[in-house]
Amino acid sequence: MAYWVRFEYAGEKLLGFNISVVKKWIPAPSTHSTKLPAPNNDRRLFGTGQAGQALLRTDFAGMTSHTFKPCAIIVAFTNARGYNNSKQYHPKWKNVHQSNIGGRKMNKRLLSSMIISVTLCVVPNLAFGWGAATHAFLAKELGHEPGVMNLQEMYGAVVPDMFNLMFGYEHQDYLWTETHYQFMKVVNEAKSDESMAFAYGFASHNEDWGADLTAHISSVTVNPEEGYVVTKMKILAPQLRLGIMLFLNANGIAYTPELLDELALVISDSAIESAIDLLVSQDEDTQIGMRMQVAAKLRSPFVPMLLSRAYAKEFAGEAGTIVEEAILMIVETEETFKEYMELYGEILTQENAVDLMAEQGAQLAELMLEERYGIIVEVPSELMKTGLLAAIDVVKNDYSEELAATLVFVEEQLESHGVESQFLADLE
Repeated sequence: MAYWVRFEYAGEKLLGFNISVVKKWIPAPSTHSTKLPAPNNDRRLFGTGQAGQALLRTDFAGMTSHTFKPCAIIVAFTNARGYNNSKQYHPKWKNVHQSNIGGRKMNKRLLSSMIISVTLCVVPNLAFGWGAATHAFLAKELGHEPGVMNLQEMYGAVVPDMFNLMFGYEHQDYLWTETHYQFMKVVNEAKSDESMAFAYGFASHNEDWGADLTAHISSVTVNPEEGYVVTKMKILAPQLRLGIMLFLNANGIAYTPELLDELALVISDSAIESAIDLLVSQDEDTQIGMRMQVAAKLRSPFVPMLLSRAYAKEFAGEAGTIVEEAILMIVETEETFKEYMELYGEILTQENAVDLMAEQGAQLAELMLEERYGIIVEVPSELMKTGLLAAIDVVKNDYSEELAATLVFVEEQLESHGVESQFLADLE
């Protein structure tokens, strides 16, 4: 039986992503539609390799915002066999071809990727710690020599969050726990210079005694009874509550006080982390976005193998699948995550980064409201921008002090637990 799905989008072709049609099937009334077989868990309709990109180039040629608007496009963060970790997007792309970034025409690949990349810091999830740019900055400072090895440390510091992209996957919590609490598996598997540098950054991230501990468990400078991000989101949430309530009322959406409080906390958590990322890119290291791009591009080719050796066997047992299946999922997730880090770094290099993050945050908020609460509504980017700017005001006076104290704390912990970069090992 054949199915048709209408991919409607604006601008240049979507290249380099796993695209999977899995949720919404629409009979094709147009010659610009693609005929595809029915979906199943044993094949990927499109991949990130050359074959998948060629298929995209062929099937999507000629579609522009003048003819199409978003309808049913699903971007799979990773879509290995048996692991459908995709999201259905209804992005507001109809005017994308007229947008500009940094004085040049916005590349469609960049815009579509921003929707995904910003999830690393903006998507509502109370399990997150510091944002990606903050982790990269901390690793840069912890690293003992600038250059390729320090870039490996920076990339390693963001990778523990790679499974955060697996929305709705039943084993996501298990995988998050593995990378945030069983991180020494990666350290113990690292043998080469580059893998040791990667593992050094990877270990710096953890929530047991690493950087995420100060974000969500115990702040060094503000309140040792809770993390810095937690303290700040509790300050921000009441400020956002009224705006969220007015937004829900204006759209005729029924809610309970408990739901309103939950939404305020979720959005505040994400806004605080994003605000710190932005401040880091503006005040601590104006080149952090570029460094993130280069770190992702130059990440060691042995990283997927290192992660697979560390986690695949036990993950396969947890998921009830074969080891090869677990390896495939880990490898594809990391590959996709690597590309998102390049693109997120590019966002941070733009003069209008606040506006870009607010726009994409609004789209992600729409997804969250629909998936978690069954609420289908258009979220204005100005609402998200208000929250982001308010978050900046909440953290701007003391975030830098907390990061400096976190650096000292994490460096001491790495040393006391015997985790060192290859640079340190060479000095001994």
